[in-house]
Amino acid sequence: MAPDGPAIPMDHIGDIWVVGAGSVGTAALYFLTLANRRFRSTLIDMDRVKRWNLDRSPIFTEDDVGRFKVEAARDFLVNAGMTNIRTEVSALHEADSWAARKPGSPDVLISAANEQNVRYHIEALCPPIQLYGTTGRNWQASLIRHIPIVEACSCCLFPEEVPRAAMACASAPSEAAADGPERVDAALPFLSFMAGLMTAGEILKLSLPGYPFNANRVTLTTRPTPRLVSSRIPHRTDCVCGERRESVHRRMLKGGMHASLSMMLISA
Repeated sequence: MAPDGPAIPMDHIGDIWVVGAGSVGTAALYFLTLANRRFRSTLIDMDRVKRWNLDRSPIFTEDDVGRFKVEAARDFLVNAGMTNIRTEVSALHEADSWAARKPGSPDVLISAANEQNVRYHIEALCPPIQLYGTTGRNWQASLIRHIPIVEACSCCLFPEEVPRAAMACASAPSEAAADGPERVDAALPFLSFMAGLMTAGEILKLSLPGYPFNANRVTLTTRPTPRLVSSRIPHRTDCVCGERRESVHRRMLKGGMHASLSMMLISA
């Protein structure tokens, strides 16, 4: 029986939300649009483009300095020929789009933010598959994947981001005081680009037969010579994801392009 509504093109890669439109998030969008522009996107970030962002993102330009990052990223996608783009200038836990999301949405979450306990707020609302890249201090770039229910969640990997009191981050002071110097993260540009490239590549592989092809963390080390190392992120026994009801998470996944991925791995 044919599904209701218009047919989705075979090369359509779904509804992709990006939480954090910084160096890695924008690099993922840049490389993704080089391969496929058939996707919808929601961009969530509260920050503005700073001058030091220019050498870490492949899409920001001098004219973007001072603009909200999501606005600059939206303009890049529009110029690439995309039309179905939604933006929200907000932290994730204050984003209306995240709080009001329906079952089956989004299909993929690129969780490229690391402030205000964002991973806790992601996990608290039964997220879809998450893919994101990170950079390391020792000239490393990693791709991290969280297939819901069956793989370790992001709080398993970053337990320090779980607030000690419910919603404490809503009123907690930021790392940089309003009247103090803003903290600047040091990052080599090519590592952010590589993390974004690995993220985009993983999104393109999602619908291939036999997926997943590797462990849920793959790290590119560049010293002393470049090589890829694959390792499994284990579940943490005292993690917040252990408190979730699997039936509720299943209902939130239902209707998404990759919902069957969790179900297949559970029965495997």
